[in-house]
Amino acid sequence: MREPRASQAGALWLQRALLEHGIGNDDIQAACGIDFDRIRRFYPYYRFPISNLTKLFRFASEKLNEPAIALRLAKVRLKEAHNIRTAAASTAPTNADAIRVWAKYATLDLSEHAVHTEHEREKNEISLISKQSASDPNTWLSEVFLGTAKSLIAWFTRDDFTTVGASFEHAAPHYVEEYHRHIGGKLQFEQKDTRISFRSKQLDQPPPNASKFMHAAFCGQADRLLTELSGDGISIVEIKQMIYYGLQARQVSAQDIAKQIGIDRSTLARQLKNKNTSYSTLLAEVRQEAALRLLMQRCSVNEVAAELAYSEPSAFQHAFQRWYGTSPKRYRELVLAKDAKFASDAS
Repeated sequence: MREPRASQAGALWLQRALLEHGIGNDDIQAACGIDFDRIRRFYPYYRFPISNLTKLFRFASEKLNEPAIALRLAKVRLKEAHNIRTAAASTAPTNADAIRVWAKYATLDLSEHAVHTEHEREKNEISLISKQSASDPNTWLSEVFLGTAKSLIAWFTRDDFTTVGASFEHAAPHYVEEYHRHIGGKLQFEQKDTRISFRSKQLDQPPPNASKFMHAAFCGQADRLLTELSGDGISIVEIKQMIYYGLQARQVSAQDIAKQIGIDRSTLARQLKNKNTSYSTLLAEVRQEAALRLLMQRCSVNEVAAELAYSEPSAFQHAFQRWYGTSPKRYRELVLAKDAKFASDAS
């Protein structure tokens, strides 16, 4: 069975904490093998094994002399979590809906780590429940889950909540007093699942960023990503990741990708057909999506063309014109002008 993967799951704020304590990025990457720049640029297409995340937690815990680092840093995780999952949750109609949406899209950050909710409206209580797929539950992952859940409920309800209690699949750690300090409520260990329950009269109220239009848009995008991540056989998301890396190395043929997966080209074509797509379609999608991100990061047309393995900038410009009906330079000018107008109107 292939090891579960992560696409963010707290990696960025762990890196930030280490950098703030004077630990170099090269040392951090050497310790865990995670490419943080790719997390930022290609979420959720850069997905790394959970064992790499465990190495990062262990490294951070040792370097910062903080065994309960996952509980402590989960308080600030929302500052780093500017992703589609958080956006979909924070624009929901009510705080209870926001928690349910955040749970629904859990696998965008951590594969095979499903989360569901139980809402007892008459008690003004909501619980988030998860069960790890590993036979030996990962303590740090549980701490991230519960700590981030508490940060969410605090933000959504503007701190008008009470922690009823929490349970954990793992045994009580030697720093269990930190659990009482950071989580509160009744705590139980070595349970069948990991859960945390909150009570708040604000559950039926709208969250700070509630927006019917934006919520529908963010959920639509998140649903598309979930579809790509789910199902048997190959993962569309990981194929796209391989294609992007292949573009950089100029090894991006269907044969190249099939070899990386360990199957032949015809098997790759058949499995993609079963998912109603093709290799050429995915290659075009990767180039289209990456082109927009790179342009918004102020890369030049020449730099984007090189990054996406076009033979020359004019070939990229022709492709972009075909995709979006305008030139790359003009597209960026229009987007920046709209952003400036929005900022001006908001002020």
